[in-house]
Amino acid sequence: MGIAELQEEYGSKNIDTATFYRGLETLADASLVRRVNLRHGHMDYELSREGDHHHHIVCTECGDVEDFDWCPDDKLRNQILKRTNRFSSLTDHALEFFGTCKKCS
Repeated sequence: MGIAELQEEYGSKNIDTATFYRGLETLADASLVRRVNLRHGHMDYELSREGDHHHHIVCTECGDVEDFDWCPDDKLRNQILKRTNRFSSLTDHALEFFGTCKKCS
């Protein structure tokens, strides 16, 4: 959800955009929300829920976003670590896919 949607749903007309961003950045730093770059021209945020690990597919035509649960984490993590010279471990990742949805095809 972007800032405009958050302001519309939860905000007051007395709270400006900069205040929303500062609040969300504070929540992200505390790991209560996570930053998601869906290439919408702004940062999106979503709640961080324990055990809720998912990724996104984004339509580059209409902007539709679908969450999906499949994650190649262990295999991908091992392959990445084999190919890096300067890193010994990975602690987190973000994986987003972009394409065209069936409606826009």
